Amino acid sequence: APTLPSAVRPEGTTAPPKADNAYFDDAVFIGDSRTEGLMLYGGLSNAAFYTHKGLMVNTIFTKESVKEAGSDKKITIMQALEKHKFGKVYVMLGVNELGYPSVKSFQDAYAELVDQIRALEPDATIYLQTIIPVNETVGAEKGMSKYITNARIKEYNAAIAQVAEDKDVALVDVAEAFWDENDSLPADY
Repeated sequence: APTLPSAVRPEGTTAPPKADNAYFDDAVFIGDSRTEGLMLYGGLSNAAFYTHKGLMVNTIFTKESVKEAGSDKKITIMQALEKHKFGKVYVMLGVNELGYPSVKSFQDAYAELVDQIRALEPDATIYLQTIIPVNETVGAEKGMSKYITNARIKEYNAAIAQVAEDKDVALVDVAEAFWDENDSLPADY
C-alpha cells in the first residue's frame, strides 16, 4: 500500500500557490458531517456541497439528501451528480465506516464509488480526501464509539491512498494538517 506523503517538504521546495475562491466555482464537495462543517464554516459559498450527516460509501447511493433545484424533493447524491456537471469532485468519506468488518471491504466499496463518480462526471478531476484524526481522550469523554481510533483512521487512510493510486485520481492528505506530535488531533480542536 502507498504511504501518505510526509509533512516535511524536501529542502528548497515551496508550497503550491494558493487558489482563490473562484477555483471552486465548478467544484462539488461530497461527504458526511465533517464536509457539512466545511460548507458551514469554510467560506466556499460558490462551491456545491452534497453532504449528509452519517453518509457512508454505501449510503451515498440510497440516502436522499440533496434538494432538487426548484423542488422540495430530495434525491441521492449519485442522482444529483447525474443532473449537474462539475470540473472538480472532492470526496471525504470513511469516518462512519471505521466499524466495517474489514478495511478491504471499505476499500472495495470506495473503489466502486470512484468508478461510479467517474462514469457520471467523466470530465471532472476527482480528489479523494483522507480522514481527519480524532482526539481519543476527548472523544471518549463525549461518548465516541470505541472503534473510532487513530490507528484505524491510519489504516483507512492508507486504503484511500491505495484507491487513489489504483484509480488514478488525486489524493488530498487533509489528515496531515491535523496530526499533532502525539499522533492525535489536538484536544482543543
